[in-house]
Amino acid sequence: MSKNRVIKQILLFAGVVLALVLIIGARHIGLKGVSDLLNPLRSSNDNRPMVIAAGIQPMIIWKKIQQTPLFQPNMPLSNPPAETAPVIETTPAAVVIEMAPATPAMPPQEPEIVAAVAPAPIEPNVPITAPDQEIAVPAAPTPPLPYSLQLCSCRAAENAQRSLADFRKKGLDAYLVKVQLGGDRGTWWRVYSGQYQTLDEAMGAKENLGLSDAIAKKTPFANLIGEYASEAQARTEQERLTALGFSPYVLTDHDNVFRLFVGAYTRKSQVERQALELESMGLISQSVVR
Repeated sequence: MSKNRVIKQILLFAGVVLALVLIIGARHIGLKGVSDLLNPLRSSNDNRPMVIAAGIQPMIIWKKIQQTPLFQPNMPLSNPPAETAPVIETTPAAVVIEMAPATPAMPPQEPEIVAAVAPAPIEPNVPITAPDQEIAVPAAPTPPLPYSLQLCSCRAAENAQRSLADFRKKGLDAYLVKVQLGGDRGTWWRVYSGQYQTLDEAMGAKENLGLSDAIAKKTPFANLIGEYASEAQARTEQERLTALGFSPYVLTDHDNVFRLFVGAYTRKSQVERQALELESMGLISQSVVR
């Protein structure tokens, strides 16, 4: 194959490519055909071949190619758009969002107030006793013992003291009571013995003891000095009060609580007068109904 022939084929191929480019460009710019694009380059004689300069060698496109235009005048340059389905405008359906019922708000609760616990109070000046020391214990109320046997009554304190000693020698638990009588009667000293619940009990004791001269008398008021867990404690306090000029006596009951008393009076005013006398000497007592 000669060199010239190769060049011609290359030019021919380039011309075909250029024609295709022109055709594609015509579709985009809206020309009716290739002839409209090539009119400026066509010679005045339609029967002569058209010469287009392309590179160094001319390319001859035969008139037969121009006589068969690739595009008809009435042919649309581009494919009509495919029919699309009509768009139907629809009103968007209302979206109903079902809300959960609101939980009712709880009423505000009052803060719990916690009360502060105060420490247990410490009793001041509480004496600490040894384990073997007997102490007084609270006792249940004792039955009333309002009656006594009056053994004698003396105007002189000395005579009353001698009578008291004589009765104690006979085994009686006798005690002396100082009584302030109204008017001109002045002060009397009376010796008593025993404590009884009823008058009949007192009269029976008088007969049993052979005390024909004794008088059963109701003397319910007395001054309580203290209560003790043992008889020994009560007797010790009794001796101390005796040294101060009083005549105390000890009573006990089924609870084994020993109570130390002073006085036995028929009227409340008399026991209160004695309580003031005890207080003046530094002795604390409590006026009670015996």
